[in-house]
Amino acid sequence: MSVTSEVAGRSLGGALYGTGGAVGAVPGYVASRSIVATKTDTPILETAQSISVISRKQIEDQNALTINQALRYTPSVTTEQRGAGSTRLEQFSIRGFAAPLFLDGLSLPGSRDASPTVDPYRLERVDVIKGPASVLYGQSGPGGIVNLVSKVPQFVRHGEIFVQGGGFSEVRGGFDVGGPLGDGTGGVADQFAYRVVGLGWKGDGPAVTTEVERFFINPSLTWRPDADTQLTIIGNYERDPFSGFYGGFPAVGTVKGGPIPGRCGGAKPGQWPLAV
Repeated sequence: MSVTSEVAGRSLGGALYGTGGAVGAVPGYVASRSIVATKTDTPILETAQSISVISRKQIEDQNALTINQALRYTPSVTTEQRGAGSTRLEQFSIRGFAAPLFLDGLSLPGSRDASPTVDPYRLERVDVIKGPASVLYGQSGPGGIVNLVSKVPQFVRHGEIFVQGGGFSEVRGGFDVGGPLGDGTGGVADQFAYRVVGLGWKGDGPAVTTEVERFFINPSLTWRPDADTQLTIIGNYERDPFSGFYGGFPAVGTVKGGPIPGRCGGAKPGQWPLAV
């Protein structure tokens, strides 16, 4: 179940950070431009590398709760390698190789069991390069990279709140508000715009010993003194005291009959701790 309220104004047209731009919001599902492969505003059809773009609308229509879920239908990307119930780590591969995560063009640090997790609600789009990209991004995977693009302030007033409830006693809610600081009279305040994105998520995991809990607040401020100059400052605080399920269930004992040896998540031998 999802309840959403939204108030929005006109878009910024075809500007770099506006609707249809190279790093901004994508109108619908299909992006026409991206900076991810060249770091310049280049039409995707003129880029000599395979690129996929997951738009904000696609993320919302899929109701993706993780980056893994947002990438489910992306060609050459294998997601959810520990099963669809795993929400703890962003583990996926591109063309058979582990793919590093980038946020706004900068590499996110991490290791095998300490990977950063970015909630899709704070993203405007996800750009994926298939193939080597070390010339532009430094050390990365030979299969490609995934670049997450943050929501940034827009010079148009907008607002959104949502509340969701669903399986495993989950409750999830968030807000996204922003707009220009000025009143349109041409003062210094008209050069600034703000945006604040926040979310809370709490519920049980698919196994009886797991639960998920998340909170983040993501404020940002943009200064645009003229049409060719723009500076954006983004802050983010996120707390994940419980990060959900991390593991997978074998076919034997779940979809197929037969006893399950050993213990898993506090279960007795021969029994999986599935939440029902």
